[in-house]
Amino acid sequence: MFCSYCGTKLNSQAGFCQNCGKEVLGKNDTEPNQEEQSKTAIPNQLDGALEVSLEKTNGPAKVDEQLLRTFIGEKKEDYYVTKWAKGDRSWNWAAFFLTFFWSGYRKMFKPIIWAIVIFLIIDLVVLLFGIDDTMVNSAIGIGMAMSFGLSGNYFYRQHAIKTIANIMDKHPHNEAAVRNEIRLQGGASWKGALGSVGLWIVYIAAVFVMITFVPPLNQPSGETNIPSSIPVSERIEKTDKDIENEIIDLIHKNMQALENEDLEEYMSMLSKEDTTLYYQTEEMLTNLFTHYDVTYEISDIEFLTISEDRVKVRLTQTSKLVEGEEYRDNESILTHTIKKEDSDWKFLASEAESVHYLDKETDQTTDLLSEGRLDDDPIESQTSDDSSPTSTSYEEAERISQQSCIQCHGQNFEGSAAAPPLSDIGSKYSQSEIEEIVLNGKGIMPGGLISEEEAEVIAEYLSSLK
Repeated sequence: MFCSYCGTKLNSQAGFCQNCGKEVLGKNDTEPNQEEQSKTAIPNQLDGALEVSLEKTNGPAKVDEQLLRTFIGEKKEDYYVTKWAKGDRSWNWAAFFLTFFWSGYRKMFKPIIWAIVIFLIIDLVVLLFGIDDTMVNSAIGIGMAMSFGLSGNYFYRQHAIKTIANIMDKHPHNEAAVRNEIRLQGGASWKGALGSVGLWIVYIAAVFVMITFVPPLNQPSGETNIPSSIPVSERIEKTDKDIENEIIDLIHKNMQALENEDLEEYMSMLSKEDTTLYYQTEEMLTNLFTHYDVTYEISDIEFLTISEDRVKVRLTQTSKLVEGEEYRDNESILTHTIKKEDSDWKFLASEAESVHYLDKETDQTTDLLSEGRLDDDPIESQTSDDSSPTSTSYEEAERISQQSCIQCHGQNFEGSAAAPPLSDIGSKYSQSEIEEIVLNGKGIMPGGLISEEEAEVIAEYLSSLK
């Protein structure tokens, strides 16, 4: 006698099939032929709702409820059989919330691979055209979740039918082998869920590779791509922070080269946009390294403006003499403009906002001079048609230069690392131009170091140096 449901040979007195557990409906003393076994003629408990005929090259293959239940697995067979009986569209919450992970758990990897390919194509188009893909990705993610929620059961059914049909074609006359392979290829798998995680990681890695090496078609030079998964406000903050770190590293590297008297390293950090200033700086540094040994300390770094290719930063620089003569220790507030050239940051321009000399006696004099408060020693300048200053203005100019000029320009105005020579400045600038420079400053030289009366005297004197 054989089971009417699965065809398993039964004991003549058996009331239930030991293989499928169904109640024995009748007795049959003749063994079913191979054609009947291959069709797995099992009555459908849902009035044929799940019975499917797939056209194959060797003829139609029947896939019935029992085989589908075997494919699903015991834990969820009733759930999916009931859903499938309702038609092609039924809702699946697990597929909606977990999408790819649910698909991997149910051993369906083709939908994951196709979805990743589509995502990569969309990401590439968005990147090339510089589109803000925050909304695009959100819409696609929600659409994908809705699609899986509405069609996940249908996709799973089609996957089950196709897999079972292929197995039946592979073992056309061996029902036991068919059922065993259906159990192996069907059911759920946590390894499959982990596999879907691995595919997702591969997708993320591919996106970052595109972001790194594929520039947008309309992207300005020097602009950096930022993953769209980061909110816009966080992107700006993170980018500014990265730039700040790069500039701070550059400043400390620059000071280290200065302290180590590494001229080549120091000059490599300067822009050559103004070649005259570049080579003047190189000449002054050569003189500084020859005559002085100075230590430097940077503090109070403040970023004034930040963009992707230009930064303005204010800092305090303390310079102290280690070895040498006639160098005044000072604390200067400097403003640097730093520009992005190719992929490197370069110092473009520097300006001294103020210089505070660390010698207390001199500091007091410098402060009074910068505020114009030496009213107890008025200067009575004399005018003359001669190109050389009068004796009175000469003496006064000498006094002023001793107090305010020689510490930067040298004892004999020969120049230093901090300032150019003044020995022939009269051949380069007129008296009025010199006076304006003395009052308002130029380059790294700050303005306001002396009063207007003293500026007039020192300008008269310097204009005679030719």
